[in-house]
Amino acid sequence: MAYGIDWIDAVLAMATSTYSSDDISQDADVTDCMTNGTTGEDCDEWKEGTICGKVIIDVDPSVITSLSVRFYLNSIMTAGDNELLPYTDSNSVSTTYEVNGDYTSAGVWVEHVCSANFISELGDIGGGQCAVRLGSNDGAKSKIGEVNIDIGIPHDDVIGVTYDYQKNILGSTYVSAYKVLSTNPLVFASSPYDSTVSHGTTGAYTLSLYAGDWILIFFNAGSPDVMDISERITVTP
Repeated sequence: MAYGIDWIDAVLAMATSTYSSDDISQDADVTDCMTNGTTGEDCDEWKEGTICGKVIIDVDPSVITSLSVRFYLNSIMTAGDNELLPYTDSNSVSTTYEVNGDYTSAGVWVEHVCSANFISELGDIGGGQCAVRLGSNDGAKSKIGEVNIDIGIPHDDVIGVTYDYQKNILGSTYVSAYKVLSTNPLVFASSPYDSTVSHGTTGAYTLSLYAGDWILIFFNAGSPDVMDISERITVTP
């Protein structure tokens, strides 16, 4: 794996009373600034007892095998340490396995490598997502420019063949996989996780998906267009 922003759903500045207390309210949504690849800008100042950073990760915590999070410290109001904490639910964090980072030198990435115990405390905050918090317990006021994550998720291949309504092979068909967020009623993600085009002659396709429930949507432009949706598929790598 490698660091990137693919799994980051949102980056929020949250008002709190201490680095480890529950979220009080959202102060600002800094997602665009924190994920635009521009390190040399102050997206927000996260400081002890006032504002913490919340990174929402678009992955069910039960399938995560490894996790590292790094923040770009663009400039400093007050030097000090920051801790990375797992959200155990949508508002609360745990300090038991927090990961310390040194935020005393500006213009560098500061990496937090999470232990297996840290990962085990990550809670599902809704919709198959989890979150981590960056907060200070020693007075640091850090001006952050970017965030990346490096995450391990086992995948498995889903293999199939595309057909028309008469069960004839229909090649060159778009196939997209959408994560199922709930089943009663059926709700799935608004954008596909993996997409491909089936083989032009054999109709064969392969998608790489992680553990959970999925639906596949098929589309072939023609006269007429052909579109279909699969039954719910459960992947267990």
